[in-house]
Amino acid sequence: MSNELVSIIIPVYNRADYLEECLGSIRGQTWKELEVIVIDDGSTDRSSEIIQKYVRLDSRFHLFTTEHKGPSGARNKGIDAATGTFLTFVDADDFIGRDYVRNMAEAIGDSDFCIAGYQVWDQEQNKRRTIKPVSGSFTLTEMGKNIFRYESVLRGVAWKLVRRSVVTEHKLFFPPEVRYAEDTLFYFKYLSCIETFVVIRDAQYVYRKHNQESLVKTSYQEITLIEAFFKELEKLYIEAPQINLRNLIACWQVLNLWEFGRCACYRTRGFQKRKRLFYEIVRRYDIKRKCRQVRCISVPCSAVRLTVLSNTFLPFNLFIRAAGRVMQWDKQFV
Repeated sequence: MSNELVSIIIPVYNRADYLEECLGSIRGQTWKELEVIVIDDGSTDRSSEIIQKYVRLDSRFHLFTTEHKGPSGARNKGIDAATGTFLTFVDADDFIGRDYVRNMAEAIGDSDFCIAGYQVWDQEQNKRRTIKPVSGSFTLTEMGKNIFRYESVLRGVAWKLVRRSVVTEHKLFFPPEVRYAEDTLFYFKYLSCIETFVVIRDAQYVYRKHNQESLVKTSYQEITLIEAFFKELEKLYIEAPQINLRNLIACWQVLNLWEFGRCACYRTRGFQKRKRLFYEIVRRYDIKRKCRQVRCISVPCSAVRLTVLSNTFLPFNLFIRAAGRVMQWDKQFV
């Protein structure tokens, strides 16, 4: 593995305040066989100037510019430009530890997918939380049986390493028309093309959580985005070539009803309409049957199953409200 080139793809849109730390952490990697593809997605701040500085300093850094189309379009442009054996994605406001790439590149072996742990840095409270998944080599069947162990690390575009040949052979890309959880759709498509994957407990990716400017916050405010995501997820469910992958997607549909529900509960205006839409999604995508078949036992999944199978929204509403007081969700829904 010592000579395998890893392409790091970084979409950038007005992230000058964090970009030096991000690019500096990549330049300092102990894994030297790197190709750093930075896509300036129409930034209007100093981002391009900072990127050009690193291009001059290090021949491994390459700058591509495009009109502002969003992170999906920028990542797709990065995939087209990449030449490495492996691909990984880093967001411009995050940063990574020195051995981040090395640990994944050495762990992946003959597998096609490596997933690592990560850290969440809450900027408002200046606190860090570390997510370290169970390590080992697994099949989709084993993942499906223990999805609650991997739910947190499957979310997000980063802390993963994929083979570029799989991406190009199957013409995989990030759907630019989807503005919520588009990375989840990309990785489920990727999972449909492979058999095994590796998980490591190493957590050197630092995800910066911006409470006041989070894209997730914006997505929760627009509940129609979540509904559109369900539609795309159902397409993947129908087209999935393996029963194990269908079960995994079914579990994800159940889990994402938690996100829909907590959005509905905290957006009191139009609550009845959103509640009706919740049950319309349950009916349209046969969620009752999927609730019976999935084996996920996480707390969010259990709350959704109780709500769906009992056909009563009140327990879910009360549970969401109680959890929200502990997690301070009121600050996210404005």
